[in-house]
Amino acid sequence: MTNPLQGERIVRLVRVLVAVGLAIVVTTTGLVGWTLARVRSERAQAIAELDKLDEASQALHERAVQSRIEIQTMLDESAAGTSPQSAVADLEQLIRRQLDSRPDPAMVPSLQQLSALALRLAEFSGRTVAWRAGYSFVWEDLRQQRTMGKVRDLVTRLRSAVEAFEGRQRLNEAIKYRRWRRATGEEAARQAGEMLLEQAWRQSRDSADFKNQLAEFTRLVELLGGEEQFDNLTDLKDNKLKPVLDRLSRSIAAFGAQQPGEESLKPQTIEDFKVALFGEGYVSDDAHQNVQVGHGGLFTLRRDALSFRRERETLKNELAAVFQSIESANASFAQSTQARTTALAEEMERSLAAGCRQMVVFGGACSVLFLWLAWMISRGINAQVNALEQARAEAEQGRSAMRQLMLEQQANTSKLAVAHKELKASEYQMRMILESEPECVKLVAADGRLLEMNPAGLKMVEAGSREEAVGKSVFSIIAPEYAAMFRSLHEAVLRGESRTAEFEIIGLKGTRRWMETHACPMRDVEGKIFAQLAVTLDITARKNAEEKLTKAQKQLVETSRMAGMAEVATGVLHNVGNVLNSVNISSMLISEKLKKSKAALLDKVAGMLREHASDLGTFLTTDAKGKQLPAFLDTLAEGVSAERAELLKEMTGLQRNINHIKDIVSMQQGYAKVSAATETVKLDELLEDTLRMNATSFTRHDVRVIRDFGETPPIDVDKHKLLQILVNLVRNAKQACHESGREDKEVTLRIVREGERVRISVSDNGVGILPENLDRVFNHGFTTKKEGHGFGLHSGANAAREMGGSLAVRSDGPGRGATFTLDLPLQPYERGRAPVSSPGQLAA
Repeated sequence: MTNPLQGERIVRLVRVLVAVGLAIVVTTTGLVGWTLARVRSERAQAIAELDKLDEASQALHERAVQSRIEIQTMLDESAAGTSPQSAVADLEQLIRRQLDSRPDPAMVPSLQQLSALALRLAEFSGRTVAWRAGYSFVWEDLRQQRTMGKVRDLVTRLRSAVEAFEGRQRLNEAIKYRRWRRATGEEAARQAGEMLLEQAWRQSRDSADFKNQLAEFTRLVELLGGEEQFDNLTDLKDNKLKPVLDRLSRSIAAFGAQQPGEESLKPQTIEDFKVALFGEGYVSDDAHQNVQVGHGGLFTLRRDALSFRRERETLKNELAAVFQSIESANASFAQSTQARTTALAEEMERSLAAGCRQMVVFGGACSVLFLWLAWMISRGINAQVNALEQARAEAEQGRSAMRQLMLEQQANTSKLAVAHKELKASEYQMRMILESEPECVKLVAADGRLLEMNPAGLKMVEAGSREEAVGKSVFSIIAPEYAAMFRSLHEAVLRGESRTAEFEIIGLKGTRRWMETHACPMRDVEGKIFAQLAVTLDITARKNAEEKLTKAQKQLVETSRMAGMAEVATGVLHNVGNVLNSVNISSMLISEKLKKSKAALLDKVAGMLREHASDLGTFLTTDAKGKQLPAFLDTLAEGVSAERAELLKEMTGLQRNINHIKDIVSMQQGYAKVSAATETVKLDELLEDTLRMNATSFTRHDVRVIRDFGETPPIDVDKHKLLQILVNLVRNAKQACHESGREDKEVTLRIVREGERVRISVSDNGVGILPENLDRVFNHGFTTKKEGHGFGLHSGANAAREMGGSLAVRSDGPGRGATFTLDLPLQPYERGRAPVSSPGQLAA
């Protein structure tokens, strides 16, 4: 029996099949039309895009060339430059429009490179405008010679004043000469004497020297005004102009004393010169023989001009590199445009081929669809029945699975309750650990807000409760001088780095504390950093101890230096005292000779001549005493001449000893002026100075000095420290020879170069050193002398170490003498580099 419902279902399927066929015909027709329209539209878009790309490439080239021309014009000092900002901005906007137009991905790298170059060109344009603004003032001053003209005017006024001074001198000489010609007798002699004195004074202050100095100054000013080498400016300022100005100042002071009313011959003139050359507010550092320039002045103008010109060359080189990169990027963009043209043509061909393939595929698909519908019609009912049966079975399986899931959910709920309880216990333990931690533990959000802090940390920041600190910015309690550093640390931690730093905080009650923090990033369950976790220690006590230690070290170094100066001064005073003994003996001899001088008899002869002044001729020819008077005067003259020769001899010795004292004191003063300053010295000259300081003592104790100076290269050292060591070693060697009591007392000084180092040894044949004392001679407080304090060799070893060297001792035993060797580098010692020492040396 046929089922009516099944027949109706089949009819409906047939109708569906017919409807599908009509739909396929309509769809095929529409697909063909749509494909042709799309191909035409794509062709028009491709042509428009190619035209647009060609225009953009040409515009980029034109804007780049225009920007280059305008920037080069700004760098030309003789051209009226205009701001290149507009051309550069147009170039940047043009590139930005190309990027915003969503170009082909192959063109994006070229456009991005052009965009970066345009930004660099804009920055370069700003630098060019700033250079032009700064150089315009300097160029106008140089072109109009305003500053140079001011200096020249001062020179002209000073030269005119000197010439006027000379004219007045010659006029005064003529007037005085005329008066002398008219005067007679004593008046003429007096005027002649005044003229001679004035002539002698004028010769000592000849204006020709002053003119030569002024000419030399003028030459140096012109040389400074035309100097083109940047490195020569400082040499002109400190080593040439400053000495000439000092000599001119002294000459003007001498001339100004004669002409008080002459304004151009006053010290203010030299001050005007210095201001015109070195600027307002300059500082003359006589200790270092240099001048620190102020605001304005010829030196600053010339230095700025050379600096601007050097900067211009740098800008030109950078400009060439930038535009070369722009040309390269533009060429790359043009190549991308050509490649885009080829790609569009290929894309249109592919579109046509794809349309054909789509129609073929669509026809085949429709055939398959018809067959499939027929097959579905035949199997429709069976498939529906089978589907319903399968759905019923699956529903039964779903109910069984649901019951199983409910049982598993109940078990998971019990496990979650246990885990939640354990988590709360763990959280409580962690909070108790943090609260009992003696150091500050804190959590800081990305914006700087304090999220959490334990009680120890709250106490450090002087917070009375957690609410006073949590939620506030931690940056507010950082000392201002460490705020930037702490922000940098916070940013580094948020980037994933771990950092350690020391800084100061100012507590909520104003107390300053030193802190040392160890910070690391805090991540959430997804691994993202959301805060900074830090453990911070209060290191205020340690910092205070370090500060006290630093002060103590500085005091120890100063004590060592003063002790070394005292050692040198003791030697100087000892030598001065020896010379003063000779001075005292010479003065006593002179005094005794004057008391016993025969010149006292001249008073008696003079009295006798005064008594017979009225009859002097008769007295000398007839009187018995008068007849003896000429012979007596001859004898007296011989005696007085002999006494005079002896007195002159003693006075010469006395003057020599006084000059010796002056030389010793001057030498000590010269070495005491500079301390802790490195300078180049000659070792043989320094050793000779050391011997001169002890010359009298060596002579008195009959100690022979042997000089064995090999190659004596110049050495860069602290001259005062080296002199301190040498004076102490030479004096110790002399004392060791004297205490030995031997007749052939000798002290040998040697200089030996070894590569980039030099060894200075002081040897004696004195009392020697016990073997057990060799390791202790450099210890502080160790001495074998009754009057010694045990600081000389110790301070010498420290001074040698500070200069990068070492001080060593060698002795074969008592009575065998000793040798002290000072080893030093030829070049200045760099702190932090270990000094070289040999076996058996005490590294200083």
